[in-house]
Amino acid sequence: MVGFAPTPMPPPGYYIAEELKARGITVEDFARHLRIDGWHAERLLDGGLRIDEPFAAAIGQLFEVSPDLFLNLQRAYDDQ
Repeated sequence: MVGFAPTPMPPPGYYIAEELKARGITVEDFARHLRIDGWHAERLLDGGLRIDEPFAAAIGQLFEVSPDLFLNLQRAYDDQ
């Protein structure tokens, strides 16, 4: 029997980008909320930047959810 490798988990930014899209929030508005420039916001969304505690707190505030959600997504992505 041939085994199958699990599909890698997308970076946490993938889920954030989907939520931004669902809420009609632009990347520019997201960057402004996080007090970063657009390039860094894009890097966060594409997985090029890790979500640390300050980012998680700001994103949690934007989406009105616990920052732990984003920290846990980052940990799961890092651990794969």
